[in-house]
Amino acid sequence: SSVSRYSCSNVRFELAGSWAVNSPMPTRTPIDETLHVPARRAGDDAGVRIALDQNSAEPLSDQLSAALARRIHRGSLAPGARLPTVRALAEELELAPNTVAKAYRTLERERLIETRGRRGTFVADRLPTGVPDREPRLADAADALVRRGRQLGFSDASIKGALNRALRDRR
Repeated sequence: SSVSRYSCSNVRFELAGSWAVNSPMPTRTPIDETLHVPARRAGDDAGVRIALDQNSAEPLSDQLSAALARRIHRGSLAPGARLPTVRALAEELELAPNTVAKAYRTLERERLIETRGRRGTFVADRLPTGVPDREPRLADAADALVRRGRQLGFSDASIKGALNRALRDRR
């Protein structure tokens, strides 16, 4: 018998002990879909998961632009990160391409993203100065750098050197 994409093995392991089950696990949902909350979401190339509420009075384009803006403001979409094409994101979220294009235009007007012709759409390298809570966000980013550097075993001097190089390279 063949194993479908809906089950990964004919053997099931239980915590109380292990024993073989001679038939595939009885499920009709692909394994990767069971690991996530079922929601419309952007693909892995976007670096984000986006949930949209079809029943909301708020237009889907506004929901999408707000979700992306939140991720840009909190830094989970890094400066210079490439966003999926309008068509690719529309397919993944099962939306009309014009809905995604409208969301992207809104984010462009807010100067959160920029379209670079045929090269694609990217998160802006510099956000507008009106970003809420700018100082605490910078402090959090610096703290994360220090914690990660120490976790990797670097000295404070090495961490400062890495930060200085990054600042110099981004001029």
